[in-house]
Amino acid sequence: MASDFPVPSVSYWSVTKLATVLALAVPALSGCHDAPRGQVVAVVGDVEITLAELNLEARLRDIDISSNRMLRDSLLAELVERKLLVHAASDRGVDQMANSVLLEHRARDILLAQQLLALDDSSKAPPSPAEIRDWLARHPGFSGANASSDVRLTDAIAEIRRTRMAEAAKAIVSSERAATTVRYQIGYAPSASEASAGAK
Repeated sequence: MASDFPVPSVSYWSVTKLATVLALAVPALSGCHDAPRGQVVAVVGDVEITLAELNLEARLRDIDISSNRMLRDSLLAELVERKLLVHAASDRGVDQMANSVLLEHRARDILLAQQLLALDDSSKAPPSPAEIRDWLARHPGFSGANASSDVRLTDAIAEIRRTRMAEAAKAIVSSERAATTVRYQIGYAPSASEASAGAK
């Protein structure tokens, strides 16, 4: 059976595909359809797999299924297998287990945070040549001594965008913290030093 359940180490603000994959893997098992219609490419029990979902899966894996029928069919087969596993998990109450609920909530939180940050225009704009030169000057060995100029350029652009996203996240958190009441239970409040570090 094909496997597509990677579990990488994920930091809260990192741009990772795991949250989206997990979100797709917990569909609402409701509604009843006898056969695929319109943009629905398959139905597993009473759960639809849409063309949009198939295309998203392909984009998340950086593969082109538009002109490769064999690749498209293979990817669809994996989605069908995933839905079958999710259906079995639901039948056995796995989706109601404490860890499953916590993981689903965590995946949703990460996904929404990433999508919010992806809307930030400052992280979308390509770095200027000056920004790239400055970054490379400050990180001469980041890509390795033998890295080509193309690799170093790609790494610099990626790191600049990550930095922008982190800065956008801090700004949003700071704004939300000022407008939102955060209450800690006794024994869980951060120390003064930790609170100061978190606010930076």
